[in-house]
Amino acid sequence: MDGMDTQKGKTLNMKFKFAPFYILVLVLIVFPPIQVKADTIVVPKFGLNFTKYANYSGLGNNQSEIGFQLGCDFRLGSPTLFLQPGISWKKYGTRVEIMDPFQDKVLNVENSFHSFQFPVLVGTTAVESKDISLILIGGMVLDIVTDTGSDQIIIEDDLNNGTWAARFGFGLDIMKFTLGFSYDFGISRFFKSHLESDRKINSIEINVGIKI
Repeated sequence: MDGMDTQKGKTLNMKFKFAPFYILVLVLIVFPPIQVKADTIVVPKFGLNFTKYANYSGLGNNQSEIGFQLGCDFRLGSPTLFLQPGISWKKYGTRVEIMDPFQDKVLNVENSFHSFQFPVLVGTTAVESKDISLILIGGMVLDIVTDTGSDQIIIEDDLNNGTWAARFGFGLDIMKFTLGFSYDFGISRFFKSHLESDRKINSIEINVGIKI
């Protein structure tokens, strides 16, 4: 009975974990018919990110590393109010100090991660003119790590499979080009270990794109 209860608990936790994803899928299904007369804009993009751990409780410094991402956003709706789902491949990481128990010295180690991200954002045009517009966005991002790079200290099994972040940002539409700035505030636990229960991922992104 205990085994069955444990299995049911794991299944229930998994369902609750991905509940926001189901809600976002529902929004994607419902929103386009409401905006049947609105434009759809495809925005391929490329940019840099600066990422570090939140609530880091390690030995020493926790420094952000420069990474990069490339992907594509889809704007569904009018400039006044639009839905912006997307997909990106992202390389990001942090640099931390850890104690080497074998050599009894402090090591400066880079934690590198590769992931696919699935943001679903809501946006609006705050200021609009002929050639330039100010865009405000906000929403949720699902991050799924696929590789831990060349760093063997952390492996994929150490990480939670699918973490959530809240994203807020702004951007400029300059004719056919876009320039965006956003901040991801980590919500989900990044590591499975209870020793790292408070450690999450925060990230700043700068992207440039072109509207198609």
